[in-house]
Amino acid sequence: MKQRILSKIKRWLPIRSVSRQGISRLTLRFGKRDLPSALGIGKKRSLATFQGLIADCVQAHGSIDVHFIVDDAVDDDDVYALIRFAHRLGCKTDVLISGVGVTEAVAERLLLCGTAWVWIPFGGVSSEVHFQSVGLSIEQSTQGLQQLLVSRQEVESSTKIGMLMPWVGQTPTQMDPLREWAEELGVDSWQPHLPYFGKDMANEPVPNHQHLNSLFQFVLQDSSVQPGWKRRQPWSCPVGKRRLEVSKYGRVCACPHKKPIVWEGETLSSLQSRLRDHRQEVHQCDRVCLHRELRFV
Repeated sequence: MKQRILSKIKRWLPIRSVSRQGISRLTLRFGKRDLPSALGIGKKRSLATFQGLIADCVQAHGSIDVHFIVDDAVDDDDVYALIRFAHRLGCKTDVLISGVGVTEAVAERLLLCGTAWVWIPFGGVSSEVHFQSVGLSIEQSTQGLQQLLVSRQEVESSTKIGMLMPWVGQTPTQMDPLREWAEELGVDSWQPHLPYFGKDMANEPVPNHQHLNSLFQFVLQDSSVQPGWKRRQPWSCPVGKRRLEVSKYGRVCACPHKKPIVWEGETLSSLQSRLRDHRQEVHQCDRVCLHRELRFV
């Protein structure tokens, strides 16, 4: 396994482009705060096994985007090793954390391992609104965000730090003061953090984004208990063929709301072959789902 990975590093390290066909987004899930069932159960897959999967993806599709849903699991050494590995293969790496447990040591590891973006959810300037939308105290989130910003300056890292604003409850009403505070701190960008279920969307427009707001209207008009919103265009879900999500316990899917398969450590081609029924189910789905790594503004 080790020799196979090393040979692929040497062969594919110069690659920078992304293939127009096949997987363009690999999501590795180590946390479960946003969707507990998506982590699965079982034995944790090894670092070498995950490295082999990333190398297979790069060999087959070029330097893809690799997203790490880490949430609270910032003490997992494999996360940092995999970020560095993906970075060395020319992949853009985004890391989503909850903000919990971001000590000085954790912040420096995140900032010095090849991370392109670190994203933290923030629900508002009010302690009550923040807790209702994020599930953490505002003190925990603030400490994590500030530690990242301070450490970035100290280690002179080029990693970008972004804020995710959950578009639920009262958070949109606090967006303006929250953005102003974030800009004062030195946050590089903000994104609306869309819920998995359209029925949970806040009934508030995103300022200065007419196209995005027209899209939101479909969600706001959909009260279904199913994820996403009713598909009203003659195309299938955009993540069905382009997205691959693998959890640390080997739960594999394109969409976390469809029946997954279990990864046994086989090659990417074998994994893709076994995922055909799952992708066909996504293709035939009449919903369009929202996923944490999608960027809208």
